[in-house]
Amino acid sequence: MCIANTPEDLGNALAEVRCAILFFPVLPDLCELHWLQEFGRQHPGIRWVLVTDFSPENVQNLLQLPLVTEVVWSFEIETRLRLLVRRLLSSDPLSHLAIQLLGVERLDSDLRDAMVEVLRMPRPPRTLGGLASLARMSRGQLRYRWQAGFAGTLTPREFLDQVFTVRLFHTRQILGSWEAVTRELKVDRKTVKRLRARCSENPKTAGTGPTLRRAIRALEQDLKQVSA
Repeated sequence: MCIANTPEDLGNALAEVRCAILFFPVLPDLCELHWLQEFGRQHPGIRWVLVTDFSPENVQNLLQLPLVTEVVWSFEIETRLRLLVRRLLSSDPLSHLAIQLLGVERLDSDLRDAMVEVLRMPRPPRTLGGLASLARMSRGQLRYRWQAGFAGTLTPREFLDQVFTVRLFHTRQILGSWEAVTRELKVDRKTVKRLRARCSENPKTAGTGPTLRRAIRALEQDLKQVSA
């Protein structure tokens, strides 16, 4: 474990870590956090956790934070932080796909960056509105740009559904129970049951290693078509 008290110290430490925890009880002005965006570009494989106080000002600033982070409120440190770091440090089945997409220059840059964010997020969005928000465009613009670049491949909804399925099964392996998964991913039991049944002949075994690998392979094949 490395402890850094300045951006310079953090930059030096990032070469040796897979997960960075940022403690900001009160978030500084966003212009003072521009260095986070640069660190994110330079170290695409690092997972970020932001610990901050729960306040209206911090919530508002988080909406504009130039980095994909998992947020832990200060009052959740004892109950949630350890579990979250354990999950982030486990082998992420989607991280290599995110890095591959970053290298596909022919893709629409806004869509590509939004797709990469979805692949990295511990709790990815499941709606077109969520994806459009990440891409900083309307849902109509999202559909138009997707059709222009990815016609004949998977749809935005299929992409989101497949990413969430992989994240669902991976989280099940880490936490050990479906009840814990529903709480962690904030998903209802009906959706969990549907995804389990779709990806396994025996829904009771969904979430095991073979099922997770099948879900990953399906997503890999679709992303290969997108980037071809």
